Amino acid sequence: MAVFFSGIVAALVMLMLPAVSALPALPPPLLPPITDKFLLECVIKIADCGMEIFNAVFYNATVSPNCCTRLIFMGRPCHFGLVEHIISQPFFQGNKTKILDGCQCTWNNCAQVVHPPSPSPSY
Repeated sequence: MAVFFSGIVAALVMLMLPAVSALPALPPPLLPPITDKFLLECVIKIADCGMEIFNAVFYNATVSPNCCTRLIFMGRPCHFGLVEHIISQPFFQGNKTKILDGCQCTWNNCAQVVHPPSPSPSY
């Protein structure tokens, strides 16, 4: 329960951090504009797996099969939308490329876990 709560709190804190107007303009996002309501729904979908997925994206940690299933169920727009929102915050600006790579890698790894490639037919 504590992990679930801390994951929700961390996500909500990131949603509520104000943008700093003194920063240079960011390039267009990878996805169309996403509303705060949409992002909150994403946080609810990912539930107690939020911190595990955050650690995978930001620190190259491993995601459990259960949390990979939640991530894929949550959907790519949610996953990338949450990460895009987080990296729009000043603290993460210097690591944007690395974080986006971690985001894509986490998604790809979980997609392999949830939908492994079919074995080739043996003749």
